[in-house]
Amino acid sequence: MPEPVVLGRGFNLGHENISLEINFEEQAINGTAELTIIPTDPLLRSIQLDCRQCKIHAVKVNGVPSKYNYSDEFNKLHLPNGSTVHQHHLLRQKLERALHQGIAQGLQISFPKDVKIEAQDYMTATAAQLLPTGRAQGTPEPATPFTPAPFKPESASTLYAPVTVRIDFSVQNSVTGLNFVACDRKDPRYAHVFMTNSTSPCSASFCFPCLDSLWDRCTWTFSITVPKTLGDVLGKQRWDISPNSTETFMEEWDEEDDLEISVVCCGDLVDQSPHPTDPRKKIVSYCLISASSAQHIGFAAGPFTKVNLSDYRESEQDEAMGVNSVEILGYCLPHRESELRNTCMFMCKAIDFLVRDFGSYPFTSFKIIFVEDAPLKPGPLATMAICNTIYDVTYSITHCIVSQWVGVNIIPKQWPDAWITAGLGHYAMEKIMEEDINREPLYAARLPGFAAQDDIDFVDLKAPVVLFVLEHRITKSGISFGLSRVIPKLFLQAISGDLQSGCLSTAHFVKTCEKVSHVKLDSFAQQWIFGSGYPKIRVVQRFNKKKLVIEMGIRQVQAQEPGERKLSVENFCDEAKRRLNDQTVHPVRPAFSGPMTIRIHEADGTPYDHVVDIRDTFTKIDIPYNTKYKRLRRRKRFRNMRALNNNDEDGNEEATDVMISALGDVLQTEEELQQWMLSDWTKEDEDKMADEAFEWLRIDADCEWIGEIIVQQPDYMFLSQLQQDRDVMAQYEAIRHFATSKGTQMGSTILVRTLMDRRYYYGIRQEAAYALTNFATAELNNLGQLHLAKAFQAGYCFPESMTPLGNDFSDTTDYFVKSSIPRAISMIRMANGETPTSVKQFLVELLKHNDNSNNEYSDAYYLAMLMKALASTLIPKNRDPLEYDIHFADSESIAMTNSAITEIERCQRMDHLRPSYQNIIVRTALQIKSELAQLGLIPTNYRELLAYTRPGNLDPVRSQAFDVMLRLGALRQEPLVKYIFTTLASDESFFVKHCLENSILTGLGAMAILSRPTGSMPQTNGIMVVEDDPSASAEQRRDIMARKNIVGAITALRKEIGQEEYLKKAIWRIANSPRASPFTRRILLDACRILYEVRSSLLLVLKCEALKPRLMAILVERGHLVIKNQSPALLPRRSKIKLNTKPLKQSRVTPKVEQEVASPEYTLPAVGETPPATVLTKLKIKLKGISSH
Repeated sequence: MPEPVVLGRGFNLGHENISLEINFEEQAINGTAELTIIPTDPLLRSIQLDCRQCKIHAVKVNGVPSKYNYSDEFNKLHLPNGSTVHQHHLLRQKLERALHQGIAQGLQISFPKDVKIEAQDYMTATAAQLLPTGRAQGTPEPATPFTPAPFKPESASTLYAPVTVRIDFSVQNSVTGLNFVACDRKDPRYAHVFMTNSTSPCSASFCFPCLDSLWDRCTWTFSITVPKTLGDVLGKQRWDISPNSTETFMEEWDEEDDLEISVVCCGDLVDQSPHPTDPRKKIVSYCLISASSAQHIGFAAGPFTKVNLSDYRESEQDEAMGVNSVEILGYCLPHRESELRNTCMFMCKAIDFLVRDFGSYPFTSFKIIFVEDAPLKPGPLATMAICNTIYDVTYSITHCIVSQWVGVNIIPKQWPDAWITAGLGHYAMEKIMEEDINREPLYAARLPGFAAQDDIDFVDLKAPVVLFVLEHRITKSGISFGLSRVIPKLFLQAISGDLQSGCLSTAHFVKTCEKVSHVKLDSFAQQWIFGSGYPKIRVVQRFNKKKLVIEMGIRQVQAQEPGERKLSVENFCDEAKRRLNDQTVHPVRPAFSGPMTIRIHEADGTPYDHVVDIRDTFTKIDIPYNTKYKRLRRRKRFRNMRALNNNDEDGNEEATDVMISALGDVLQTEEELQQWMLSDWTKEDEDKMADEAFEWLRIDADCEWIGEIIVQQPDYMFLSQLQQDRDVMAQYEAIRHFATSKGTQMGSTILVRTLMDRRYYYGIRQEAAYALTNFATAELNNLGQLHLAKAFQAGYCFPESMTPLGNDFSDTTDYFVKSSIPRAISMIRMANGETPTSVKQFLVELLKHNDNSNNEYSDAYYLAMLMKALASTLIPKNRDPLEYDIHFADSESIAMTNSAITEIERCQRMDHLRPSYQNIIVRTALQIKSELAQLGLIPTNYRELLAYTRPGNLDPVRSQAFDVMLRLGALRQEPLVKYIFTTLASDESFFVKHCLENSILTGLGAMAILSRPTGSMPQTNGIMVVEDDPSASAEQRRDIMARKNIVGAITALRKEIGQEEYLKKAIWRIANSPRASPFTRRILLDACRILYEVRSSLLLVLKCEALKPRLMAILVERGHLVIKNQSPALLPRRSKIKLNTKPLKQSRVTPKVEQEVASPEYTLPAVGETPPATVLTKLKIKLKGISSH
């Protein structure tokens, strides 16, 4: 997008006072916005503010009524009648300009003649003029492409008297921004309202007039008027007096109607007072003295229960924190207080940790509100957070807390700098190699409103990992303590004002890191911030006995072995948009450079760290050897361990001096070796171990690189790493080696011992269980399956039986390990990709005999896991869809498959009678049926899914049902298309509509990648496959091959549903409707871009006053078209005009169409606002049944 010409606007915003009155019954607000404007231009005579979906009643400047021009751009976001989905590019251009952040639009206010801009001395300036707000006097404009630069006065000491602008407005039937929940008496939920806000462009201006930009920051005060009680919200009357008599009667009023309405808003609670004229209402006031942008403002009102979470801070901790102690408050709907306490009890420790390590809290308190029907991801708000549900939000809550420091108090200076705030907010180690393929660098100039959600999620994923690597790089310098010194310094600069306007840039961040660490970071920034991709490193090593050195070769092979991002149902639309945008594929660097730590554990067990500098694609190094000891024989250790166990049983105390391995030394007795079929090292392996000079080695032991590292060393070295290295990352690397290497009996023995050793971290034990599936092969007599079954039997079944014990989830570690074993067993496959019948039988029995009667915890998630595991056994793996797998299922296998489906449906029916939390069992069953129906294993039942989509069911259940319908191809069915898009347009649940938007894109991905089920399998006769139509089979194979790449998938999708008129009309009806949310319309326009080709033409209908007119169109200069009628005007008739839109440079005139007849002149409306360099120049006229000239 080209950068606009930016002019100074001539003012800054110092303060904004918002007064709102909430009407729950009409789902409306009436309010007043009073803005304190600080002029920077003495010639300022008008201002522009962001204002959308509001109705303006009056405007006053310094108390004087003023003229204003209000034009809601979103009400104009539509094309005229006759437009189709093929003109989606025109509508998209208008939408992008409406969401264009930086230039205020919507409300233009002219100053009255009586209002003068007067100079003011610095000593008499008001506090608002001197506050360090987002764009205060003398503060340079943030260097953003979409933010106008302020006017610079001639003298830096010149100040002007502030101007007060008062705007009376109202908002009713909000499209986005305000969410009214359960305001109908028929809704059994509790009525409440909350504001949805985010850093996306144009979010706050849907609720009140403001400067809706991340960089316009000011102080705020709020005065919100609400009903006193829940009964007042619903409009119930406590008493009424009949006009004909003095009889007083009471309306039905229950206990819950007396619940008091609470208001939670950004800032600190200042006052709560009764309404001066209406005793049913009250006024709640808040004040936010720290400058914040409008995109970080939010509020909620409803019958919330207040919980002081600061009570979980112990008295000693409270005294230790002193004045830095932060008040933490929680709010939830009635009867959910215990859930709130259980979820949020960690928040005190989290905030106290951040205060101790990163500096004082930038505000005075923190509030968290749990509501219904909120977005899935809570956005950062000043002093508060609004969450959708009480469970599964620990990570989101923690991120909202951290965002108070970085994200709200500190903001990016430009949109490309947003990776810093995202990285600091998500400062954690994650796996990113699967995602960092053909991606843009972190420093990419994209607005959040225009970037794909997939790209935003990728930045949130990669940015903290880059900071993690940077932490280790600068710590290795030996002078600095890493980011633990950099981050507090940035926070201190924001508080003291040294960080201008709290805007943090990439250059300032890198410079601060260099200043603290005294290390140049130019190369690091070019590779990991301004570059993309990751290195793939292969390491070979051998010990040179003559030189007593370890010779090592490190080769980077990312250029020769580039990664390939697999096309999936979930990422299809994002990949399609990148393809259609002709997004540049960033080449992978042939060589990454930087220091790398190589840790070698030599024969005596001592680790030695060697730091080498990697510069080229191949690096050869010689690492000196430090000890003369040889490696101990592994067999001798095992024999000593068995002797220890035997001596302990006999009471012999002489064995106490035997060496014992730290981890994995379980299952060592002769009896256990026989029962578990465990193996030992061979004589050949022992001889090799005796000749080794070191125990094991690790490459990049301190995680200073983001990449894939493959080290070649024997299995017994990885075993030593697994058993003796206490680093969980080292243990995980060893587990992954055994999971990807060729299966052996010794490997299965190592993994099952790891699984059974409770001293390991439970995540390592889970990974060991999953890795055992690699050893359940016919060559090993299904040894991996035996070990998994024995592990489950030993820990969770009755003795000498596979019947499971009753559930006991009191031990969290044990719960995760117990859940991982059935999931691992379900991953076992035979050579033909089918699941063994014994695996299906085990999981069916496990699901059938599940007993939770004596468990104090719910087993909903455990049951859902068992259902998924059982369903996965019905789906073949690693089968080429282009080849026939000729095998014949026996009656036992068919019966077992039917039994598995029956058990899944039984659990689904039980969840109807005894609902689980948010009906997780029903949702899992729907997901399972979707996967089975896509493969043709069960018939598609739209009738069942429609029952779950009805209002009245839980929102997550409805969303899951819609998602399943769309994945199964509901867009192919005209009645379902009408139902789905009607729900998207008119459903009351914001949560359902938000999920439905994403499900539509996912459904397109499913239809693009997965071919339509044929409905019947090829018939078999003996050992031959009988095809009814060989040509159809060949066509199906070609179709499957074409869908494996993004171009073929888009072509197949357009061919399948791109010509369906019912789908075109349904999508365009919402995409071209001003009543739809702009973010909903953006998603539908993305779908249009994938489905339909662009047509630069448009059919319009005009009335012609002639029965059979003969029209002549003359195109004159500057886009002016004259239509002449050459026959007498008799009767009105409709004609069609087709506009062909092609760009004509250096013209800014919107074309007009005139008809020079006796009738008045006709002028065509503008076909969307065109860019400055675009104009409609060629018009084609089509008249039905007649010719045209």
